[in-house]
Amino acid sequence: MAEQALQAALAASDFQKIANICQESELNGRPFYDAHLASLLILNDLCNAKFLWKRIPKDLRTPEIAAIWEIGRNIWTRNYPSVYTSLNQNWSPQISPLIAKVALSFRTRTLTLLSSSYSSISVGDCSVFLGLAPENTIPFCQAQGWGLDSSNQILIPKAATASQNQKVDFGELPSLTQAVVFLEKKL
Repeated sequence: MAEQALQAALAASDFQKIANICQESELNGRPFYDAHLASLLILNDLCNAKFLWKRIPKDLRTPEIAAIWEIGRNIWTRNYPSVYTSLNQNWSPQISPLIAKVALSFRTRTLTLLSSSYSSISVGDCSVFLGLAPENTIPFCQAQGWGLDSSNQILIPKAATASQNQKVDFGELPSLTQAVVFLEKKL
């Protein structure tokens, strides 16, 4: 049952649902640690990924699960070259689509971060952050609307757009209410 739901969520690229199914399966004693860990990395939920890694029993830590956590550890420490090195491995057919999504989501988040952090960046530095060869970095960034000063090999990021509204999780409402009540009592 859980495997079918997991496959359906994977086909729909619903990574939050994948994480939820995996968490429920773990509670029921049939964990999918590899998919769970990868989905948390896609969602950029590094804290929960780290806690998941710590609670995986050592005898169930397969080399593939350890390799997925290596990606997470490198993201956690902001070691960009090692993230891309960790991603470029031979993955099993079951986990390979999720790893491809990890790479895409990480590269997209990095590009967004570069857009909001830099007014200009060298092609070499940008290629390190994006895990691309310098000759592939220019077309990739230009496809995202970035400019290029070809005489100096400097990329000019597209101005970052205003942040989108975040999803509201009504499950957090009670803790928010408690915090407000606590602060009001202090006054």
